[in-house]
Amino acid sequence: QIQDKTALQITSEWANPPDPSNPFTQTVSSLSSTPPSIFHINLSRSAFGPAGPATANVVEYVQSWFPASRATPAFQKQIEADFARFEEIFSVGLRGRVGLASGWVLEEQAHEDVEGGKARCFVAVTGWETMGDFEEAVKRDAFKQAIPLLYAWGMPFKMWHVERKVLDGSDVGV
Repeated sequence: QIQDKTALQITSEWANPPDPSNPFTQTVSSLSSTPPSIFHINLSRSAFGPAGPATANVVEYVQSWFPASRATPAFQKQIEADFARFEEIFSVGLRGRVGLASGWVLEEQAHEDVEGGKARCFVAVTGWETMGDFEEAVKRDAFKQAIPLLYAWGMPFKMWHVERKVLDGSDVGV
C-alpha cells in the first residue's frame, strides 16, 4: 500500500519495554479495529538522540525475518556483519540521511514464509531528510553494489516509510 492515510505508526523509546498487559500497550491496541503489530527492538543506538533516525522528516523501516531455529547468536552476528558491510559500501557519498539504527526484535515473530513459521526479526531504521533523498540513494551505483549482500539472505522482508508528524489534540480529535 502506498500513502495509507489510515495507518498509524508509533515509535517510542523505553528503558525497559512494557509488558503486553501494560495500560499503554492496551490503549494503543484499542485504537484500531485490526490487531496492531507491536514489537520491541534492541536498537544499536537511540532512535531519538542527536541525529537519531526517528527525528528525521521521513523514517524508513526494514524488517527481515529469519527462521528462529537458525537465529543463533553466531548467526545474528553474521547478519549484523553483512548489514555493516552493506552500510560501508552504501554510505559512501550518501546525501540526505539523518541517522541509522538497527537491531533484533526481542519477541519471536510469526511469519508464514519462514521455515517453521517462527522467526527472529532484524530491523533497520533509517532517517531521511526527504523521500526524494531515499529515492535518489537507491538509484546510486553504491546501492546497486551493496544490495546483493542483503538479498543473499534470501529471507522475506518488508520496507515502509513514515512521514514523521507530531500531533496535538486538535489533530487527532481529542
